[in-house]
Amino acid sequence: MNLYSKGYLSLKTENMLHPLDAFTTDMFNKGEVSYNQPIAPSPGWAWWGVTDWLTVELDLQCWLGGVASFNVRLGSIQQNGVLPSIAFETMYQYLPRDINLLGDYEYMWVERKGHHWYNRINLGWTILSDFQIYVSGGATYTDKLVIENKNRSTYHGKEYNGIISPDISMALSWRARSWLSVHATASYGVTFVYLDNVSRKYQATFGFRMAPFIDSKYALLRSLRLEPIFI
Repeated sequence: MNLYSKGYLSLKTENMLHPLDAFTTDMFNKGEVSYNQPIAPSPGWAWWGVTDWLTVELDLQCWLGGVASFNVRLGSIQQNGVLPSIAFETMYQYLPRDINLLGDYEYMWVERKGHHWYNRINLGWTILSDFQIYVSGGATYTDKLVIENKNRSTYHGKEYNGIISPDISMALSWRARSWLSVHATASYGVTFVYLDNVSRKYQATFGFRMAPFIDSKYALLRSLRLEPIFI
């Protein structure tokens, strides 16, 4: 669930930062804010447009859990013909203890600890007025990462320490209606939303962003967004 301070009247013009775990080149306008709530009894995260070229993330869940987390996106280069729009994104986290990121999974364990820092360049092309392509690439440093199975007769897993891993993703975005957009992403390495900040991960997503009450006279309902997703 996303709530936007600007109360956009159409998804065709809305700034989207990480729709369905994509890395776009969109920036929030100065003073623009969104709050994102997962379907869970824990706080989510917010985005804040400090200026028109600087957007920062406020990761409430990490901070309340004792994890230092900082995310910044910088972008001021707009598309010019075949030359793409460009944004730089960086995110740093420090986990003071071993944390299992899949606590509810019976047969898989993904654990991180220590410093974690990704840096990546996001490129975007608007092919048609309602259709965008995004490509993002970079690298991530991780102090400690453990990926292994559990509760199985045969062990599979590995521990990585002090690694630098590549990250790459591609995303397609179709702003189909004022109340509906369609998105698909494919990635290797770190992503931002789902099982976030885990290197060496393959992931594909498909789904929608919906604004079911975009014509409402009430600002809270007008700014509500939902994201049904297949992952």
